[in-house]
Amino acid sequence: MKKLFYAIGVMALAVGMTACDGNNPNNQDKKIENGSQEAVDAACTQWKVSRQYWEWSEAFLFGPATTYGIDPHTDTWPFAKTQFEKLMLTYNPATDEDDADFIDNYIATGQNVAGFHAVEYLLFREGQPRKVSDFTEDEVYYACAAAKDLHLAALKLLSAWGDDLSAEEQAILEDAEWEAEYDYAAGSFLRLTGTQAAVQIIEGCRDIIGEVSEGKIGSAYTGEDINYIESPHAYNSIQDFTDNILSCRHALYGALEADKPQANSLIAYTSAVAAMQEQSKKVEDALAEAIAKVRAMKAPFVLNYTDASCGEAIEALDALDEELQKLEELLQQYAESDVQNNALKTTAEQFYRQVVLPTYRGLANSGKKLAEDVQKIAPATEQ
Repeated sequence: MKKLFYAIGVMALAVGMTACDGNNPNNQDKKIENGSQEAVDAACTQWKVSRQYWEWSEAFLFGPATTYGIDPHTDTWPFAKTQFEKLMLTYNPATDEDDADFIDNYIATGQNVAGFHAVEYLLFREGQPRKVSDFTEDEVYYACAAAKDLHLAALKLLSAWGDDLSAEEQAILEDAEWEAEYDYAAGSFLRLTGTQAAVQIIEGCRDIIGEVSEGKIGSAYTGEDINYIESPHAYNSIQDFTDNILSCRHALYGALEADKPQANSLIAYTSAVAAMQEQSKKVEDALAEAIAKVRAMKAPFVLNYTDASCGEAIEALDALDEELQKLEELLQQYAESDVQNNALKTTAEQFYRQVVLPTYRGLANSGKKLAEDVQKIAPATEQ
């Protein structure tokens, strides 16, 4: 689960302030000139598009997203507003090249100061696009740098999963001096037995189901941590939660945006095996119920996190996790079966080709457009 990680950001901020001790910026409050509200609105819309692709990827955070720390880098919340405000009082990245280099590095190496929630905080207020007149030049620079970093993260994921990148995309990775240690798909995931790969898919689903139930909804609902609310400024929390469970449906049903089991999917296989048919149906029913209950939560979550509908969603998510666990146990009973392993090898390939790669490709393309749209808020602000 993603909790607050202040160490990296605080350390970097301390180093930066020491390096710029005595800096007296004269444009720290300078509002952008000739800014475009239409561009702000477009960037907000595009943030939600890109955000959805990310949330659709959370059923397979195993592998590169975890190995390279990409998940916590891009999706830790709450956004560290106090640190950000100190940065804006100290640095002028829109007009000072050295300050820009510092901010770029700060975002690249930070956690709760970067990623989706940095861009969200800068673009939204109380669920609506922020007024363009409220932006400073430095804030636009920061938002654009964070959006470009999101695009870079998506390219890292595509590369690490063994996908082909364009020459332009490869150049971005080279400029960042980043290269995957190995092809995770060919060198790890697709080398598992079919049963092992299927179990990995289910475990990935169960991980995010548990996080949504216990953390994303449960932390605030139970009063454990009322500040631990994802996407509070965009009022996008319930959509985030829904997309997380849809990511499980995609993984189990064998294709991005699949709403029913596809040929060669995990659920198609278990539904065709007599010993697993009943449990497979229970998983499908529990999945549909969980999605419905999460969607039915009272919105916005940030203002209604104690509502009874949140408890109902948690119950449905826990029931889904229980049914998936039972299906996993059934699969493991036949772990030595050549018939099962051969069938599920095809399932693993389908999952990789039709779920993982299209999701990350969508994330990369939408991330690039998000950075472009943010840049249009203040065209004179160069990156």
